[in-house]
Amino acid sequence: MSPKLRPEWLSVKVVEDLFELPVITADADGLWGVWLRMAGAEPLVPMRGPNMPNTHIMMEAATFG
Repeated sequence: MSPKLRPEWLSVKVVEDLFELPVITADADGLWGVWLRMAGAEPLVPMRGPNMPNTHIMMEAATFG
């Protein structure tokens, strides 16, 4: 999570709210889409924000904003 997190981003009430946030993902294996479907949301649009090649780089990107 970025230290630049905005308080309004914490108002996620339903899974679909995630599509409006600048989420940094690492979805090389497609598991993000699986998680969304299991949570009751169909990933109809790509997530806003960068998709990193692996989890380590994704966590570094989030940490440094």
